[in-house]
Amino acid sequence: MQAKYVVAADGAHSTIRKQLGIEMEGPDNLGRSCSVYAEFDIAEWTQHRPSAGYFFTDLSLLGRSIFTAYGKNRWIVGMHFRPEDTKEVFTDEYCLSEIRRITGTPDLEINIINKNFWTMAAQVAKQYRHGRIFLAGDAAHRLPPTGGLGMNTGIADVHNLAWKLAFVLKHNAADALLDTYYEERAPVAKRNIEWSAANAKRFYDIFNAILSGDHETLKIKLHEQQKNLNYEGLDLGFIYHSNAVLSENDQVISALPDKYIATTLPGSRAPYVKLTKDGKSISTLDLFEKDFVLLTGSKGHAWRDAVKQLVQSHHFPVKSYMVANDGEISDPENNWQKAYEIEADGAVLVRPDGHVVWRSKCMVDTPLDKLVGIFSSLTK
Repeated sequence: MQAKYVVAADGAHSTIRKQLGIEMEGPDNLGRSCSVYAEFDIAEWTQHRPSAGYFFTDLSLLGRSIFTAYGKNRWIVGMHFRPEDTKEVFTDEYCLSEIRRITGTPDLEINIINKNFWTMAAQVAKQYRHGRIFLAGDAAHRLPPTGGLGMNTGIADVHNLAWKLAFVLKHNAADALLDTYYEERAPVAKRNIEWSAANAKRFYDIFNAILSGDHETLKIKLHEQQKNLNYEGLDLGFIYHSNAVLSENDQVISALPDKYIATTLPGSRAPYVKLTKDGKSISTLDLFEKDFVLLTGSKGHAWRDAVKQLVQSHHFPVKSYMVANDGEISDPENNWQKAYEIEADGAVLVRPDGHVVWRSKCMVDTPLDKLVGIFSSLTK
C-alpha cells in the first residue's frame, strides 16, 4: 500500500526529520531531567491541599517536584540533573531513596512503573514540509514543559493540516494549500516556545532567589508565576495569516496572551455562541467539521441561495446556516450577531478547522460572484 502523503509525528528526536535534513532553530539543551512514574500513597499530605504539582523550597530538595497522574496514588516525580549527574545515577534504588527523601518517609512503599530521561529544549523546525512529508507535534517543535503548551500546540498542528490534506485529496484543491500549514502554524509555535521558555527561566529565577535568600525577588517572581498557566489568549486567540485566509490585517497572534478576545477577524478562531438547532442546544463550534460553513443573519437569504448555486455549479464543499429566531438555527440569548460582528444581512465564512476565512458585514451586490471568487482564491 502506498500513501500520497506522510505526517511525521515521531517525537522530539524525529528520525524522519533528521533523514530529511531539516534543521531546528533554538537552544537544544536548557536542562536535563529524569521523570519517575511511580505508585505511592501521600494522601496524608495532599488530600487537604490538592494540586496538579508540588515544588519544594527546602534547599536540599530544589530541583525536585511531584506531579499527579492518573489518580491520587500515581505520581510523576521530577528529578532535575545536577551538573555532575549522568543517566547512570538514576538507578531504581537511587530513585526509591530520592522519593522517600522528598516525601520525608523512609519506609514509604513505592512501585516504580517506569522512568524517562528528557532534555528541555526551545526549538522549532525551519520547515514543516519536505515534498509530500509533513512534520507535526514535537517533530516540528520542542517546547519547554513549563505551561503545558506542547501537546496543545501539536494537536493544533494536525487540526490545521488534516482538512487541508482532505481538500487536496478529495476536492481537487491546489497543492499550494498545503504550504499554508507552515505559514500558519510556525508563528504560533515560535510564540508558544518564547512563552514556555520565559516560564522556565522564571523557575530558575525562583530557585536562585531561594538559594540566595533574596526574598524581594522571590516575591516578584512568585507573583509573575501566574503566567505559567494564565494564557488563554495565547491558547485561543492566535490569528492565522496565509493564502488560506482573506486577511484584513497582518496580525498573526493575539496581542494579549493572557486574555482571549473573541472576534471574527479573518484568521481568528470563530467565537463560541450558544445556539439551538432542531430543538437541541448546540454551540457554533459544533457546526465546523468537514466542510466550509457560511453563517448568515436573519436577512441573509441571498447568501444561502448563492451557496446552493455554488455547490451545484462548482461542487465546493460548503454548507450554509441562517441564524434567525424563525430559522433552523436560533439564537435564544441574542448573542450571535454581536459576537460575529455583522449585520442581519452579513455573512461569515468559516473553515473546517473553525477559523474564519472571510466576512462581510452586510450584503453585497452579487453574493454568488463574491463566493466564487473567494473559493477560487483558496483552491488555486
